[in-house]
Amino acid sequence: MPLEIVDQGKGLTLREPLTDAEWEDYHTLRRTILFERRGQFGVYNASHGDERAPGNHPFLFLLEGEAAGTIRVDIGDSEAIFRLVAIREDLQRRGHGQQMLALAERLVRDRKKALIHSHVVRTAVGFYERCGFSREGPDRVGETVLMVKALGPFRASDS
Repeated sequence: MPLEIVDQGKGLTLREPLTDAEWEDYHTLRRTILFERRGQFGVYNASHGDERAPGNHPFLFLLEGEAAGTIRVDIGDSEAIFRLVAIREDLQRRGHGQQMLALAERLVRDRKKALIHSHVVRTAVGFYERCGFSREGPDRVGETVLMVKALGPFRASDS
């Protein structure tokens, strides 16, 4: 049974892709927004083994049933990592990215993980800060910035 997080009042669903068409939407959004729009053609690998590794959860973000974004949530022993987060370009800057991260965060909280990390492209740092993330450690030269959001600690009584 695929994982699914729903906010029915807003028509939002974060769900592991179910059909070939949903997997195609997932990979098309990631390839075009995160790679090709950044000048990286022919490097996206839809068959990468990490997509189906234990603890890794690829999600398609659905807005009223229509593919609107993607995120992969990798769940580790004490933390989660948000990877390759993308919102369809025509839906950006409307709050949908924040809604998608909030749904993904619900999964992380349900799993009692104390931290969320994400390697964020520099142009998205402000967005992540507005979502409660902060820079972790010194800002190094490079295309991404490591960001973190603390959720815990969780107590045994939280189970």
